[in-house]
Amino acid sequence: MAQPELMAMTLAKYLIKFNAADVNSNRMLSEKEYTVFFKSLNEAAAADGKFVDRREHAPKEEFDAFNLISPDSDGVTYADFGKGAGVMVAKMGMLKTEYEAKHMASKIVAEGSDMANGMVAEGTKKATGMMMQAGVIAAVETEYDEEEVEINGHIMIIKHKRDKLEK
Repeated sequence: MAQPELMAMTLAKYLIKFNAADVNSNRMLSEKEYTVFFKSLNEAAAADGKFVDRREHAPKEEFDAFNLISPDSDGVTYADFGKGAGVMVAKMGMLKTEYEAKHMASKIVAEGSDMANGMVAEGTKKATGMMMQAGVIAAVETEYDEEEVEINGHIMIIKHKRDKLEK
């Protein structure tokens, strides 16, 4: 289907949903009617597998924005919706990108944490196994060698750590 035909079909579906939400048939949606319209658009988008704005305040936010298009009337006409739809599509794209970025970051952090924990556990297991095979594990003590150093007339004590393995 060509782009203009697809657009015409989409707009026809929107008009049907708009008219269904206009319970008093005045060709203008009140905030309550717009909320019904908004939810019907979201349900259709979700059924098509598209991203939807599930924020609680989203219907009111959209209504208020569309209502500014014709400030002489209190409500949203289908013409108002048509004029502001491009802005809402752009906003949905931004919200989708933000949503995906947050979920991707959470997934990366979770997977990275799991991977790091697994690597540490595996490394510890291998090192312990190698030390047990060599017969060196019994106890590990930390000892320090001290060294006095003079720097600019000040005496400093430097401790060098060394591990001592005992069988």
